[in-house]
Amino acid sequence: MRLQQKILLIAVGLILCIGGVSAEKTRTDQPESGRRVLNLLTWSDYLDEDLVSRFEERFNAKLAFTFFETDARRNEMLARQGPGGFDLAIVDTSDIPVLKKKGWIAPFDPAQITNLGRLHPRCRSGREEVDDYGIPYFWGTQGIAYRSDLVDQPITRWMQLFRPAEQLRGKIVMIDDPWDLFGMALKALGKSMNSENSEDWDAAGRLVHTQKAYVGHYGYIAIDEGSGLVTGKVLAAQIYNGEALSLQEHNKDIVYAHPEEGSSYWVDHWVLFRQAPQPELAHAFLDFLNDPRNAAANAQTVYFATCNKSAEALLPREFLADPIIYPPPDVMRRLEPYRILSPRTTRKVNSLYTQIVTGP
Repeated sequence: MRLQQKILLIAVGLILCIGGVSAEKTRTDQPESGRRVLNLLTWSDYLDEDLVSRFEERFNAKLAFTFFETDARRNEMLARQGPGGFDLAIVDTSDIPVLKKKGWIAPFDPAQITNLGRLHPRCRSGREEVDDYGIPYFWGTQGIAYRSDLVDQPITRWMQLFRPAEQLRGKIVMIDDPWDLFGMALKALGKSMNSENSEDWDAAGRLVHTQKAYVGHYGYIAIDEGSGLVTGKVLAAQIYNGEALSLQEHNKDIVYAHPEEGSSYWVDHWVLFRQAPQPELAHAFLDFLNDPRNAAANAQTVYFATCNKSAEALLPREFLADPIIYPPPDVMRRLEPYRILSPRTTRKVNSLYTQIVTGP
């Protein structure tokens, strides 16, 4: 969902959880002799485990996962080691033209993915350079999750997170992706998260700097029973909508708010690396995922809106009516898609991140 890069804190293969915040990790199962391995670079908890088992059995294959914590860390990983060894990766719409320009990804063969016709138009960009190189997967928003039973008043605005009440000191988690962090500071200030105005980003930087004393951690909130939001060690967090619903399974006092100032709207895609070791298996995997029954089951597991239009007909009414998964029109009007920032602005945002977040 974002383009900027930053220091990779956790090496591939290491599983680390500190303070209820998740980290990159790699699935290291070794396949039996003769089984093909499909290597996926993706978010954790972003695929129904039952579908994984069924695919592996049907195709006599093994799915090997490398998980990243933020898009920026995925980009840093790829910048350091290149895409060699991976077959498929999850990226945002705005990442695809950049990866294409680098020559890292290849177009898909529609003849090998017969379920492609079932993709929802809202997930298509209408740009050939994106639609030929990315298979839409899920779409969603980011907002604020908070403990309604532990805060004095509902948190419904970004500014309540960036200029927080004293009771939130040390109990806030913010995503440590430069664009997400500073972009939402811009939204709090009534600006576009895609601004090309240097003064706007300076203002966002001042806001993030003021907030820093209240932030307990820059990272990604865990979504299991040990999460800081579940235990109460964290009172508010910047988060994606599906993760908030996952957390509500563990604690019903966790509330998700679409911020009043607006937020981001993203579409995640699968991309195929040009040097993928298993391109035919990669196509088979995406065709399998886009079978409407599989896509519907997958959506209900991860709590995100599917890009498979036919799958929506198989989803329960309460799922389709959930305003966290499918925001109402008044919320959708306040959302911005991620666009490609100019190199000058990208450098500006990365510089602010280095000075304010990783600095003293």
